[in-house]
Amino acid sequence: KEACLNAIHKDNIEWSQVSELPAWTSSTGKHYGIRSIPAHVLIAPEGTIIARNLRGADFRKKVSSLLNIQ
Repeated sequence: KEACLNAIHKDNIEWSQVSELPAWTSSTGKHYGIRSIPAHVLIAPEGTIIARNLRGADFRKKVSSLLNIQ
């Protein structure tokens, strides 16, 4: 737990992070269909899944479009 918290702080990660152990039997993992780690799930404020496992430029493009950033 401490290593994860330190990495989040060091990398200036401002969005929510979720870690729930045991990973493969957790209710959160089952709810969002997590089957591998790391897994990225972009969730709308009302709780619907907007996108899964976007990385790099694809992630930036999706977030920018949601925030209406050109």
